[in-house]
Amino acid sequence: MRDATLAREHFAMKDVSVSFGVLIAFVLPGFVVLWAASYSSPTILAWFELKESVNGFLFASLASLALGVFISGVRWVIFDRIINPCVGLDRPDISFGAITKTEQGMRALNLTTEEHYRYYQFYSNTAVAVLIAYTARAYHFGFFENPSRLTGPEVLGFIMFAIAEGTLYASAYDALKKHDGDLAQLNSTYGDGK
Repeated sequence: MRDATLAREHFAMKDVSVSFGVLIAFVLPGFVVLWAASYSSPTILAWFELKESVNGFLFASLASLALGVFISGVRWVIFDRIINPCVGLDRPDISFGAITKTEQGMRALNLTTEEHYRYYQFYSNTAVAVLIAYTARAYHFGFFENPSRLTGPEVLGFIMFAIAEGTLYASAYDALKKHDGDLAQLNSTYGDGK
């Protein structure tokens, strides 16, 4: 009886952890881009207004998830293929097949994925989403056509945007370094030790 209870608790915790990982890695960055799209779409803007029904909430949730997955692909190109190699963040050569052969290795891999890689995805996906949102806002208010509209508050907004982007990148870099360190440790423990 106790084993069955522990198993249920383990799987319930795993489901919560995975759900939280998906929420922060995909849904929240997708929500930022969806909010940016509301500048040019009255339909999307209505999803954000409190008078909208459950349908609006459902559409906004699904659209946020879909946009988040798309942003993750953009992030893969920008961060994983361009920026990270340029700053010397090389990914370790990992034998995932060897690590996942044991239950203990699989649990350790899932743990480091949820503890570090999901946060890397959140920080880097959000950096892409904030860039898209800031660009959409600047376009909506005509800052590209008429830069003289950039007044004190807008300049301050740009400075805050630049600080946010720098913070998100530094956080993403740190989370990925930790994840890669854990992967290297797992590879030496459970993998072929490359």
